[in-house]
Amino acid sequence: MARLKVFATTSGIHDHVVAAPSRPAALKAWGARTDLFSMGIAKQVTDPKIVKQALERPGEVISFERTGKGEKAPTRRTKASKKPPAKRPSRAKFTMAEQWLEELSAKQAKEQGAIEKELTALTRKRDQLDRHHAKARHAAEEKVEEARDTYQAALDDWSA
Repeated sequence: MARLKVFATTSGIHDHVVAAPSRPAALKAWGARTDLFSMGIAKQVTDPKIVKQALERPGEVISFERTGKGEKAPTRRTKASKKPPAKRPSRAKFTMAEQWLEELSAKQAKEQGAIEKELTALTRKRDQLDRHHAKARHAAEEKVEEARDTYQAALDDWSA
């Protein structure tokens, strides 16, 4: 295991201390984007009280409020983020849902097609029936007309 050192930086009225194996690790724990050590803003700490507190919580940033009496009072403590990078979400459920939707659409289109075929067949059958009925009606109307004419002629002969 790497030997831990204690590093501190300041942000105005607060000092931030972290126990880390190296300067870059300390910068990462603070979330710094620049080298605070080269700027003289951060340094290694040797004060036994501060070193003891920092070593009790390695990797955590401990903030101390600066008091006017030269003492340091601890404030809130935050843990450095050590989460592994998030895994890419699985696409399996999405792919299955898409496949199910495609299958459902195909099935529904097939059912719609079958109904359209039935409707076409029924329309054709109705048209044939209409033509057959029209012929039969026309023939029946001609028979009625012929029978009427025959009856009228017979009536005219009888009354005369």
